[in-house]
Amino acid sequence: MDQKTLNFLLNGRILMDLSGFFAEPTRTGIQRTTWELLRNWPNKALTPVIFEADGTVRVLPDYALEEMTAFFQEPFEEIEALSQLHHGTTPRGLYGLERLRMFVREQGALLPLDEALSAARAVLACEVFFDPGRVAAFEKLAEEHPKKFFLLTYDMILWLRTEFYPHVDWAHTSVLLNYLKIVRKAGNVSAISHATADEVARVRRKPEADDVRIFPLGADSFGARRTEPAPAVPLFSVLGTVEPRKYPVEVLTALKRLHDEGRRFEVQLFGKKGWLSPSESDVFDKIVKGAPWIQWHRGLPDTAVAEVIAASTAGIYVSKDEGFGLPPLECLHLGVPVVVSEQLPALRYVDPCGQLRLAEPTVDAIYAALSRLLDAKEAERLRREARNCTLPTWQACAEGMAAWIDEVAGPATVESGFWERVDRLEAARTVRAAPAGSALMPLFWAVTGRWPTLVEFEAFSPDGEEEIPDAGTLALNIGRAETGEISGELLLIYDILRGYIDPPLAARPSRAEPWDRRIHRLLLRLYTKPTGGDFVDAAYRQIFHRYPNPSDLADVGGDISKTAFVLGLISSDAYEGLHYKAHEPEVFWRMIVEDFDLERSLESLWDLKGPDFVIGCYRLLLGREPDRGGFGAHSKSLAQGAPLEEVAISMLISPEYMNRVQDVRPAERLAIRMRHGLRAGVSAWRREPAAV
Repeated sequence: MDQKTLNFLLNGRILMDLSGFFAEPTRTGIQRTTWELLRNWPNKALTPVIFEADGTVRVLPDYALEEMTAFFQEPFEEIEALSQLHHGTTPRGLYGLERLRMFVREQGALLPLDEALSAARAVLACEVFFDPGRVAAFEKLAEEHPKKFFLLTYDMILWLRTEFYPHVDWAHTSVLLNYLKIVRKAGNVSAISHATADEVARVRRKPEADDVRIFPLGADSFGARRTEPAPAVPLFSVLGTVEPRKYPVEVLTALKRLHDEGRRFEVQLFGKKGWLSPSESDVFDKIVKGAPWIQWHRGLPDTAVAEVIAASTAGIYVSKDEGFGLPPLECLHLGVPVVVSEQLPALRYVDPCGQLRLAEPTVDAIYAALSRLLDAKEAERLRREARNCTLPTWQACAEGMAAWIDEVAGPATVESGFWERVDRLEAARTVRAAPAGSALMPLFWAVTGRWPTLVEFEAFSPDGEEEIPDAGTLALNIGRAETGEISGELLLIYDILRGYIDPPLAARPSRAEPWDRRIHRLLLRLYTKPTGGDFVDAAYRQIFHRYPNPSDLADVGGDISKTAFVLGLISSDAYEGLHYKAHEPEVFWRMIVEDFDLERSLESLWDLKGPDFVIGCYRLLLGREPDRGGFGAHSKSLAQGAPLEEVAISMLISPEYMNRVQDVRPAERLAIRMRHGLRAGVSAWRREPAAV
């Protein structure tokens, strides 16, 4: 694509780097920050991009934000089942990940790097990155276009507090130092807190006057302020990843002491397990496993997290080594008091209302704070304070960063987006092939980015006696009337209309999901239904759009499998006679046959027991003899009472099995059936008589 066309497409745009988000979406604090900035940025002036390893820039579809929002907020039925299936190793929605990959990560327009950087107004990097491709691109940008590159930093704990990262191999630091190289070279650097700004100044080795802008993060990710009543039974929400700098052992020890004294309350843990020392891990696991009053949530969607926190007596977040420390502010936004370390950087941006601030997060200090919260009057006083606490917002954060970029790089002269401008060029190509004078409205839109008013339409429409101008001349007339001049953008449209140039344009991406993916999701939902009435009813609703009647099931065997049951439904005369089939029949048939065949191939396993079953699984699923370690572990598991299905599932979802097959989805569907029942359970189906 030539530079003139790129200048038109990226005029006034800020390229926002989301390479890390789409490489591994994990709902981290950094990824939440990029999402919030994108959706709160004024005038929608950010263009989300990925810096590819091959040296190109991928402009993401205009619905990228919508899909990112769905990833954070929308729960899916099959997500929970698949997350359980993978034993918590993927605490996020597999379907959500698939949508991000299929509809966003693999879509968009690929642009040459140097030309794109030259055409864009600015580049905003809001992620922590180590990959050589981005480092090289940002290093070049910082050197050649210093006023165009803007960096948001979070914290330098990885480099300044190495005791928190014992698993990092510091013998191989070159990759980790890549990011520091950019932090030092970037001319326009910002930070999320004063504490982070101080750390960045140390890393940059610049004088105190070094202009590191500060943009506090917003507390309003969970929506509007809440005023939920306090719960009847006290409920504490413990927030953050389980790792030493969050003091999880101290928190749980204080809670256990209170519970052992006979105090009545419940606890919700939020966050995945990171790392703990062996002794800390033993204490943590022992308390959690021995406490039915503790419930641990991992990977909940935002809507569910907000509901639980809003119904809590208080949030607990006693970490002090953070770049910002957002969770306590989000609790306050939901009207919930917090127990928090007074050294948390985020507290600089709020009044001390609704908070119990600890000088040090010791067991005794946490115990004393929680004891205060178990007093109903004190808890209600703090709750009233929390509801009225003034908090920073994401809109203010985004607007502050936008003003900073305008100050350094200059304000945008146009506000239209990349894909809208692609459509305008495509409209110009279409008008070029249309009869003269017959496409005034799309021509007007191609030139100005808007539709003409009635007065404008009549002004540029020739009457019966006038000669009809060609499209290029008419475009020049429209452009001059709009701006009073002939701009470079207008000349580009003119050249396309005259056929002088024909730039290659990316097609606008689509979210038309392939049939096999839709049917895979349908089957996942269906197979998670328990054997019996739930499954039979769901199958009829999905396929026939109604509930079954007794006559439908009169000739169906009582012990039929789920796959055989569905196979019978979609091969029936009733299905053939359906006027509207919600799913492509041939694809549906092929996928059900795959499920049926895979299940039948394992039938011989279920007659085996103990070690014989383990050996059979290795041979049938992995195509090899068992290794000593795996054989011993699976045999021990069976001897301790684990069901046969769990051993088979562990192999079906193993990387080794996944690498042996071209399509892993039939194995996922079989594993789901093993978890929720292989049989249809037709004999258990009951239809209550209608009320008279």
